[in-house]
Amino acid sequence: MKDIEKAKQGLINETSFSLVNGDNVFTSKEPGVKPVLQLLESNKSLLVNASIADRVIGRAAALLMVLGGVKEVYGKVMSKPGYEALKQHGIGIDFDELVPNISNKTKTGLCPIEQSCLGIDDPSEAKRIILSTLSGKKDIS
Repeated sequence: MKDIEKAKQGLINETSFSLVNGDNVFTSKEPGVKPVLQLLESNKSLLVNASIADRVIGRAAALLMVLGGVKEVYGKVMSKPGYEALKQHGIGIDFDELVPNISNKTKTGLCPIEQSCLGIDDPSEAKRIILSTLSGKKDIS
């Protein structure tokens, strides 16, 4: 079975993020960009050539995945800006639903993290902006 298929199977119950890289598997119940940020900080090598399945992928998450060097990505829901970022960097893409943007929790506007990365193409710059945006918030999902 291909790694991306294994990663998709990892999205069960409350799991929101699943990474498979050969024999290495990492799953998380953390929302938003938290799992990718955690891996970038603590185990970046696990991201290199990895297959990731995530419940929601916006531009911010996509750029962090690009920064980590992932091979392919599946999103249950993916934003058009996230799709474009992955496509621009030659990452394999699969999704169930493509949406214009990722909304905030109350569905009254854009997700603040998604909004912070609109117009950003450099993954390193995106990470800096995401961390800056998160530092001003209590809940980063």
